[in-house]
Amino acid sequence: MQAQPNTEVNHLHDKLYRKYQVYDMGWVGHVDLSSHMVAGAVAGGPIAMVRDETQIHRATAESKPTIQIYTSAGQLLSQFWWEHNGTLIHMGWTEKEELVCVVSDGTVLMYNVFGERLREFSVLPEDSGQHVCECHMWGDGLVVLTRRNQLFSVNNLSESPLKITALAAVSSEQLGGRSPTAMTIIEPQFTRSNTVEVLLGSATGTILVVTEATCQDQDVRGKGPFTKMAVTPSGKMLACFTESGMLWVCSTDFQKNLTEFNPRAQKPPTQLVWCGVDSVMLYWDISKDRDKLLLMVGPHGDWVKYSYRAPLVLVPECDGVRIISNEKCEFLHRVPKSTEDVFKIGSLEPAAILHDAMDFYENKSAKADEHIRNIKARAALVAAVDGCIDAAVHEFDPPTQRRLLKAAAYGKCFCEYYNADNFVENCKTL
Repeated sequence: MQAQPNTEVNHLHDKLYRKYQVYDMGWVGHVDLSSHMVAGAVAGGPIAMVRDETQIHRATAESKPTIQIYTSAGQLLSQFWWEHNGTLIHMGWTEKEELVCVVSDGTVLMYNVFGERLREFSVLPEDSGQHVCECHMWGDGLVVLTRRNQLFSVNNLSESPLKITALAAVSSEQLGGRSPTAMTIIEPQFTRSNTVEVLLGSATGTILVVTEATCQDQDVRGKGPFTKMAVTPSGKMLACFTESGMLWVCSTDFQKNLTEFNPRAQKPPTQLVWCGVDSVMLYWDISKDRDKLLLMVGPHGDWVKYSYRAPLVLVPECDGVRIISNEKCEFLHRVPKSTEDVFKIGSLEPAAILHDAMDFYENKSAKADEHIRNIKARAALVAAVDGCIDAAVHEFDPPTQRRLLKAAAYGKCFCEYYNADNFVENCKTL
């Protein structure tokens, strides 16, 4: 496949993956991700950050930390003082791009992208004396874990009044007498009960699945204990990193063992996320003096390594992963079949031939007519037009988008019957 500038294409088993730069960050020289807590919204949404109070910082005149909200290109949208006295445990975004800040005392504060406070409430029972130690979010809900290993969830943060639900109790024996070693969630739309399911790693080496009604032991003691866990955006697969340094991937019903991979790492990764639904990303930020390691592992144990000098933050998306650094924003994803069909070197797919025919037409070459006749002889002209449109939709580079749409427009002129609604709608969208 032909690579564009600032693009890196790699094979992972029989699939192609493409990493390309989307933006030069506008915050260059003003932001160091290694000293901040960072939260990125999905679908290329805004990025929030605040000084990480668990680290040692140089003393400045500003005693209060500031929450800053940037676009995905690193342009400042707003900033405001963080005035709450409690420890900030988690920052995340709702599907409406509202910033959610969860404090250790159970207080939840919500802001819009301009830093205006929208709502404040407590996710813990009044006078419970408990403290939040971990939080996970999805779409428009969240679930928190307390130091007493109790779980509380809010299914709809836009609801008024809010419904806060206590999940089933988890015993100390089930957790091996310790706090959970790892935690992740399966979103409600992917569960049979239509409620959130919480996956807790136990010191005994197993995984507990906690719902509103039950706490079930999945009996996978031969694999754990686990230090990191992540569920695919489709809710079908679970990636786990074990204390022994192995990556284990299974189905979320724990019936299928899909992949076991040894990255030969002595420490657990800083981040473990999915790249779409096909591969797992592991990121190690070992020290400031060494290169940062980003490893992509596929379903057959194939892997691709990327090295970075600067610290990274990974934001998982439904079709890939955003890689945010101090200098740039990149996107890594599996190359769509329509894109591969058009741009793969030597491709004889109808969409590729139509794309070449457009080039010949612009160069006033008679080969344009030969290519169109070739596609017509295969009764594939409509498929060629649709293929160019679909490839354009998956591109981020405007000149490439225009080129593909131009080829589609050229090809549909030779179709006897073609419904152009899809073409028009995608032109408007792009």
